[in-house]
Amino acid sequence: KHNPAIIPRNHLVEQALEDVVNGNPNSFQRLLKIISMPYQYQQGLDEFMKPPGSKFERDYQTYCGT
Repeated sequence: KHNPAIIPRNHLVEQALEDVVNGNPNSFQRLLKIISMPYQYQQGLDEFMKPPGSKFERDYQTYCGT
């Protein structure tokens, strides 16, 4: 009820951004649609609902450029 069902994991966001840079906006548009309703369960989106699994996902850091 209070926690989102959908979590935009860093590696999924990075992949969507890379796809856009390479001329394919489909995964980015899909990501935007999915995360626009983060509290609504959506079937077939297990990759957005499970906790970080790989070392990359656990250790990934982002930095603010401001």
